[in-house]
Amino acid sequence: MVTLLPATDLPVLDVQTAVRRLGGSVRAWDKAALAFLQMADTQAGQLRAAAHAGDATGAARLAHSLKGAAGWIGARQLEEAARQAEAGLAATGGPAPAPQDLLGRLDAALQDAVAALRPHLAQAA
Repeated sequence: MVTLLPATDLPVLDVQTAVRRLGGSVRAWDKAALAFLQMADTQAGQLRAAAHAGDATGAARLAHSLKGAAGWIGARQLEEAARQAEAGLAATGGPAPAPQDLLGRLDAALQDAVAALRPHLAQAA
């Protein structure tokens, strides 16, 4: 199991606050970060597919889940992008294409969070 916590926060990640939210457990953060990496791309792909299919309700639900996962690992930019996507999708009120700028910001924030996590977890393993 990974147990190395960065001395300072990683770019785009507020690790120290996330660990405090998890009761000070570095091991819990490591598990959350690993679980996030295992599900993030799949969940983001499902969100995009739902949004493009006009399933705003399903896409908003997926954005909400991604927002929560981002919060647990301290990915503040991703958490905010997912919050905005969730609100934007919910505002469509039904079958309608998602605003592409919201999905673009969500994708960019997701890529940044994943890029920050992967080297840390690989180094710590």
